[in-house]
Amino acid sequence: MVDDDIVDREHIKRTLQKATIAWRFVETDSVDKGLAAFASQSFDMVLLDYRMPQRDGIELLLALRNASFEQNVAIVMLSNSEEPE
Repeated sequence: MVDDDIVDREHIKRTLQKATIAWRFVETDSVDKGLAAFASQSFDMVLLDYRMPQRDGIELLLALRNASFEQNVAIVMLSNSEEPE
């Protein structure tokens, strides 16, 4: 999970832990830390915040797409924006 907001990360974890599936979470709060985690571990899914301070979720998507990681992973982008755009 890559999200700079700890409250959002905790909310997502609580929601997913209610499921009958066992989840293992790795959390990072920036694009760079997310890329480092992705390079060193295998994941089935990446939950990604769209809006983050230094680099946004689109930059992470592009970096993952252009990297030579040998993983097939589902990427779900989340946004907690009240702006219609």
